[in-house]
Amino acid sequence: MAVRKSQKINMRWVSIGITVILCLAAVIITLVLVKSYQDESDAYINSIKQALQNGSEEFEILNSSVIYDGVYIENVPVGGLTLDEAREKVEENISSGTGEPYINMTYGDKTWTLSGADLGAQSSLETALEQAWNAGRTGSSSERLAQIEQIAQEGYHISITVLADTSLITQTLNQIKSEIDREAVSATVSFNYNTQTNQAEFTYTEESAGRELNVETAANEILVAFHQSSQVNYELKPETIEPEVKLADIQHDYVKLSEFSTRTSRSNSSTESGKRTNIRISSAAFNNYVWMPGDILSFNQTTGKRTKEKGYETGLFITSDRIYDEITGGGVCQTSTTLFNACIEAGATEIGKGGIIEITRRYPHSWPSTYVAPGRDASVNWPSADLVMRNNRDTPLFIRAYFENYTVTFEIWGVAFEDNADYEIEVVLIEETPAPEQEYIIDTSHKYVDQPGEYEVVSESRKGYVYETYQIKKVPGQEPVRTLIYTSTYNPIPGKTYYLPAEGSGEQPQ
Repeated sequence: MAVRKSQKINMRWVSIGITVILCLAAVIITLVLVKSYQDESDAYINSIKQALQNGSEEFEILNSSVIYDGVYIENVPVGGLTLDEAREKVEENISSGTGEPYINMTYGDKTWTLSGADLGAQSSLETALEQAWNAGRTGSSSERLAQIEQIAQEGYHISITVLADTSLITQTLNQIKSEIDREAVSATVSFNYNTQTNQAEFTYTEESAGRELNVETAANEILVAFHQSSQVNYELKPETIEPEVKLADIQHDYVKLSEFSTRTSRSNSSTESGKRTNIRISSAAFNNYVWMPGDILSFNQTTGKRTKEKGYETGLFITSDRIYDEITGGGVCQTSTTLFNACIEAGATEIGKGGIIEITRRYPHSWPSTYVAPGRDASVNWPSADLVMRNNRDTPLFIRAYFENYTVTFEIWGVAFEDNADYEIEVVLIEETPAPEQEYIIDTSHKYVDQPGEYEVVSESRKGYVYETYQIKKVPGQEPVRTLIYTSTYNPIPGKTYYLPAEGSGEQPQ
């Protein structure tokens, strides 16, 4: 029994010893852990202290109240300045004269200046200040810090744009245009036949170039330059306008190419005398006429309406019912016919046939004329019937026209034909139609007959004809060239006899 008790006591002490040992171990572990924590805590605290120190500097940079270093507005450094300070500094620079907007436009020795006030100029300074302030203030913190460093190293330049009222620029340019523009003046030649020396005289004037300012182009170029710099010196460059005709185009040796004449009646009747007056006045309208290349010659436009105010008298004319009547300006068809023949003997042909003169309008009479061969007449009447021709040469033609000794004459002058050509006219009768029977008309209006039993033959019945007019070009050493230039049709016309039946009789006069 004693042995078992001793064993029990010993187990208790073992238990106590283990407990003590465990407690000591715990204390040691605790002391070790506390030491380790203290070391880590010190390191952590130090790191926090460093982070706080660094963060404070970055914070100050990122939250700066001034523009960052390296920013320039119109080459004025504004880094380290507040917005108000930067505005003041830039405005001082502008007011000093270096930035005052203007546009100087020059041409030759003339200068036109538009000031900023003239232009209604508006500066973009506030926009530039906003741009300067925002430099380095976009993106994350790290991105901003990188931008700030780059700006400080490389610089950040901002320009001020000055906006102008474009309408004021255009308005000024239009005013300048009125001073600069000049029409081109063609060289001219005048023609006169000196009857004292029997020589043709040609007088020349030289050409001069014109100029024209293109307002739209100038305005666009000025605006582009003004947007790049508010101080613009612009040289105006008007376009050169070449004259249509230069002296070299018209200064040649001229010769008489053709001449054609027709004779008038020597009758002293009022109608024949009036006709001669009308021929003299109408032909004078063409004397010394300068017919430039490409120009259209219209008989009616050249003479104008034939009126008493112009000196025209009553002359015979073929009316719409194809009988002679008296009309102011009657007889000028002889003038147009003479001109027509002078032209066809100078190489004129119907349009499209390659003549040096192109005949675009020509009308034959109702029946063949007495003063020229059939197929060679040219009837005119204001304003409908006209003789119209075009100078198809590249050199001028000239017309001499005169009336003397009951004869009207037209001459065509120009550069001699290169091939020494000569022109002849041939008229061929193609068809003849019998004359219709005479018409008998009771003169109820008493225009021609007053008493019963009387009659008046106003016109005789006429045959109808068709003629072809040929132009024969003869060049030395070559076969003649025969060209059909016109077909003229003269319709058969019944004659007209006006009468009043005898009393008690309705018979026509025999």
